[in-house]
Amino acid sequence: MEINDYSLKHNRLHKLATSEYEASQAKTQQLNPSKQDQMPAAIKGEIIDLRYQEVTIRLEPSGQIITANVLGDLPLYIGQKAEFLIADDTKGQITLRYIESLSTPMYDIAHKALFASGLAVSERNLAIVKELLNYQMPVDKKTILKMIKLTGSYPDTEIKNLVLMLKKQLPITPNNIAQFEAYQMGRHQIITELNKLINNISLTLNNAANNTPNIENYNQLSPSTTDMSSNNPLTDNIDITNFNNKAAIFNEKYIDIIRLNKELLSILKADENSPATYDTSIKDTMSDKELIKVQEAISDILEEAKILNANYINIDLYKSQISDGSITLGNFLSLIRDLLPTNNDKLIKFIKSDTYKELISETFHNRWTLSPKEILKEKKVNRYFDSLYDDLKQLKKIADKLPQADNIKEPINKLQDNLQFMRDLNELFLYLQLPLRLTDQDVHADLYVFSRKNKKHLDNEQLSILLHLDMANLGPMDVHMTIQKRIINMVIYLEKSSQELISQHLNELQDKILQKGYQLLVKTKVSDKKPDFITDILQDDTLNQGLYRYSFDIRA
Repeated sequence: MEINDYSLKHNRLHKLATSEYEASQAKTQQLNPSKQDQMPAAIKGEIIDLRYQEVTIRLEPSGQIITANVLGDLPLYIGQKAEFLIADDTKGQITLRYIESLSTPMYDIAHKALFASGLAVSERNLAIVKELLNYQMPVDKKTILKMIKLTGSYPDTEIKNLVLMLKKQLPITPNNIAQFEAYQMGRHQIITELNKLINNISLTLNNAANNTPNIENYNQLSPSTTDMSSNNPLTDNIDITNFNNKAAIFNEKYIDIIRLNKELLSILKADENSPATYDTSIKDTMSDKELIKVQEAISDILEEAKILNANYINIDLYKSQISDGSITLGNFLSLIRDLLPTNNDKLIKFIKSDTYKELISETFHNRWTLSPKEILKEKKVNRYFDSLYDDLKQLKKIADKLPQADNIKEPINKLQDNLQFMRDLNELFLYLQLPLRLTDQDVHADLYVFSRKNKKHLDNEQLSILLHLDMANLGPMDVHMTIQKRIINMVIYLEKSSQELISQHLNELQDKILQKGYQLLVKTKVSDKKPDFITDILQDDTLNQGLYRYSFDIRA
C-alpha cells in the first residue's frame, strides 16, 4: 500500500494497521497470558506505579498489568502513557528501555512498517525505518532488509549516509563510503592529494639520488672521450670486452635512478595531447640563475653524447635551442629521456641536482592543474581528466615495479578512488572538481550543473549551477546561478571581509558576460555558512516539505 501525504491518510492507515496489530497482541496474550517471554518486542501502556528503577504498567489494549525494571534515570511519572522496548527478558524479570520518540507520528509509521514486514521492533530497525522515511524512501520489507544487511556490513557508517547512497544509487563500497564521508566533511579536494603526490615524487627522486654512488668515484666506468676519438691510435687496440663490462657496471650502479627517471619522463613526454604548458620555453619556467646552470650542464652532456655517437639525437639543434633558452619544456624533458641510455656520468650528476628535481615537480604541477584560460578551451577539461586518469595508472605501474617509488602509492589510490566517485556522481548530475592554477596560489573549485539527466538543455528551460571556490585571500565563496533565455541571475555568498572588494568589480563581470551575449543580474550576500555537500547537493530534492510519499507492505 502506498500512502501519499501522511497528514491526510493517517487515520485510515492507523485504524487498519492498529486493528491487525492489536488483534495479534490480544491473540498472543490469550494463548499464554501468564508467560512474560511471549511479550512483544515493544509494549505500550499507562504507568500506574513508579519506584526507583521499577515501573508498573497497565498494558494496552489487553489491560494486563506487569512490573519491570527500567534502564536509566528517566523523566517518567505515574499516569503517563509511554512506550518501551524490551531490553531483556531473562530469569523471570523484564527490563525495559524507554524511547521518547515512540509516541511521534514518525514512529507510528515506523512501528507499523516493521510489524507489517514481520521484522523485530529493535532500536536499530526503528532507526533504519526512520531514516528511510526522512529521505522519502520506500519502507517495504525488501528495502528494510537491504538496509539491515548494509548496516551489518558497515557498522561504523551512519545509517543516514547508507540510506542516501542507496537512494542515489551510488555503489556502496568501502572506498565509496570513505569518499562520501570525505565530501561530507569538505576533505575531498583532489588538489590536496595532487600536491601530496607531487611532493612524494620529489622525495622519491631525492631518495633514488641519495642511494646512488657519487659520480666522482665512478668516472672510470664511462669510456673516455679520448678513447672514442677516431683520430686516437688507442681506438685501434680498444678492448671491446672491457668497454662493455664498464658499461654494464655503470648501468648496475645507476640502474635505479635511470629507470625511475626514464619512467617519469615517459609520462611527461611532449606530444599532441600534452598540456599547453609544454609549449612554454624553459627560460620562462625558471630563474636566470637556474637557466645558466641548466645550459652549462646540458651543453657538456650534449658534447659527450655526440662523441658517444648518439646519432638518434639532433645534437646541434638542441644545443642551439638550449643556448638561447628557446627550447620548450616538453622537448627539454624528451631530450633528457633520450640521453639516459648514453650512460653519461654528467647527465646522472644533473638529474641528481636540486634544479632538475624542482623542474620535474613544477612540470607535474603544471600538468595536473588548470589555468583560467585553459578552462575556456573547448573540451580542455575533459582532456584534463582523461590525462590525469592515464597518468595515475602509469604512476601506479611504476610504483609496483620500482620499490623506491613505493611512497607514491597512497596518494595515487586516494586520487583514483576520488575520480571514480566523481564518475559515479556524474550519473546523477554534472559535477567537476577544478584544481585551478593562479599566479601565486592553487585554488579548489567545485562545479555543479543541475539539469535533466541525458536531456539536451533548451534555451527556454532554467539551468541551475553552483560554483564553490576556496580562495586563499578571499576565503570560501559560493556562486549560485540560474540561467534562462540568456538571462543569468547570480548570487555570490561570501565572507563579510570580501564583500566590498568583490562588489567593486561586479560591473566588470557584467560587461564581460554581456560581451558573451548574456544579461547578468548579480548581487552579493554575506554568509559564514560552509558548504555542506550532503545538505546542499544530494539531499536537495528531499527538502520540499509539501508532499511525502511513503510505501510499505501493510500485510502481516
